[in-house]
Amino acid sequence: MDKRKNLFKDNDGYFVKGFELYIHKTTNIEAPLTIDLPNIAAMFLNISDKAKESAGEIYINKLEPFISISENGKYFEFKTEKAEEHLFDFFEQLFVSIIFMYSAVESIVNNLIPNDYTEIRLIKKIQETKGKKYIEKNDTLENKIKIIINKIYCSNSKIHNTESWKNFKELQRIRNEIVHFKSEELEGNKHSIGPLLSELFYKIVKLRIIESGREIINFLMTVTNNYAAIPFEFHKLSINSDLFEKHFVKKT
Repeated sequence: MDKRKNLFKDNDGYFVKGFELYIHKTTNIEAPLTIDLPNIAAMFLNISDKAKESAGEIYINKLEPFISISENGKYFEFKTEKAEEHLFDFFEQLFVSIIFMYSAVESIVNNLIPNDYTEIRLIKKIQETKGKKYIEKNDTLENKIKIIINKIYCSNSKIHNTESWKNFKELQRIRNEIVHFKSEELEGNKHSIGPLLSELFYKIVKLRIIESGREIINFLMTVTNNYAAIPFEFHKLSINSDLFEKHFVKKT
């Protein structure tokens, strides 16, 4: 079973849902084309995985073998005709992997907040009832994981004391640096993107920065029973394929 399918649960067990993608027409037949519902977070994870694998292949096959000392003996360089092209491709794939891994975690955390969940918040010294949409938009991902999710699922977990959390915070910081790149960093003699790429390269190679996203998701699995929110790959369950038709979602 494709790990990108969305998983649901009822009294009969675990199942997937299907939906009508569009009405397909041939010469004699007009009928809906049906597919299984995907899990968006699982698709984000898959994009991240493929990009990270691609980055690794670029470095191992197209860059690392061509590292050579410069003619003056003062530095190393990539001595290959398309060195810059391969190097830039390498960083682009890392960017994709980082951004989509973070997006996967963010998507899952937001999905774990029930649609009818509310809290009393003090807004400008006035108590107001705020729901899921407000929390999704205004609370940081860190606050959702450490406080909101624990509160919803009656957990007292200490994820912030783990090495996975430390690495995930680095993933978050680097992701923010990439997504919110500042134009002033290119003014004058500033070139802070260089040190960022150097740091990114080292931490991706030496530390579990990208992998920390999956470690956070595995943690979330220990505190929730919301199976539909967590991608299928994190479940060790058998799927009842006989329920497909029962849970078919028709196009509106």
